[in-house]
Amino acid sequence: MNRDVCTMPKAEVTNNTCASRWICGTAWVLVLVAGAASADVIYVDDSTAGGAHDGTSWVDAFTDLHCALAIAQAGDEIRIAQGVYKPTGPGGPRDASFHLVNGVTLQGGYAGFGADDPDALDWEKFATILGGDLNGDDVIPMHGQFLNNGENIYSVVIADGVGPETSLRGLIVKGGNASASDPPNRAGGGLRCINGASLHSPTARSSTTSPTTAAA
Repeated sequence: MNRDVCTMPKAEVTNNTCASRWICGTAWVLVLVAGAASADVIYVDDSTAGGAHDGTSWVDAFTDLHCALAIAQAGDEIRIAQGVYKPTGPGGPRDASFHLVNGVTLQGGYAGFGADDPDALDWEKFATILGGDLNGDDVIPMHGQFLNNGENIYSVVIADGVGPETSLRGLIVKGGNASASDPPNRAGGGLRCINGASLHSPTARSSTTSPTTAAA
């Protein structure tokens, strides 16, 4: 596994190699307790200061999820610390997404770098959010659709042809806005499964923190 693929600072990382597509019109909390052993563990923590940023530990964690996905192989587990992770930064393309890797588990909800026990796992206490609100300015009215979402990512996560050994655990996905008039970017703002993708069935709870939307 080449861990030197992504050692640049988080702000410089882009999603140039990924095509964008996906599905699900609400935000989801994805939780799965049981799972198979992984070949390698890759660490992601956007609060990690210093270190090698090669994903080998919490001290040396990647700060960008794209970096972990770029080197992950079937059987690996990507452990993601609490925080908000977005496919791109303000002003970035709306069709940027996190693309799942076949056979790889994404596990959120870790305390992460700087905690007394960085391996402490509690998805409610240590919320790990995959978000599509690039400007961080979404407004959630008492009733109706959320506002200020014109720049939001079309779809936050894409599962393209992955098999049932691929799974998402302990993650909150929110802030997608699949508002395009034509496919594929009108088909849900949360998780889009395409080309026969079949994820390991998670226990999913709808999140009301910030909805995702799709074009009518």
